[in-house]
Amino acid sequence: MVQLDVGDFEPAYSLIHLRAETTKSKRSREVAYGQASSRLFADYLAYRRQRFGRLDGALLRSESKRNVGAPLG
Repeated sequence: MVQLDVGDFEPAYSLIHLRAETTKSKRSREVAYGQASSRLFADYLAYRRQRFGRLDGALLRSESKRNVGAPLG
């Protein structure tokens, strides 16, 4: 999860593109997600934009005082 980028998501089609370098089997694939997850994803992106501004790259960002906005590792 922590290796996912914002660009890996395709909200219009409710798909996540899993890049080969982020999977255990080293094979890329697409995974669909449902309506509830879609709403949660949109809410998270709105919160993230409000908290950190517009950030591309890593989806999950740190909220600690020491590393605010840094990608999780």
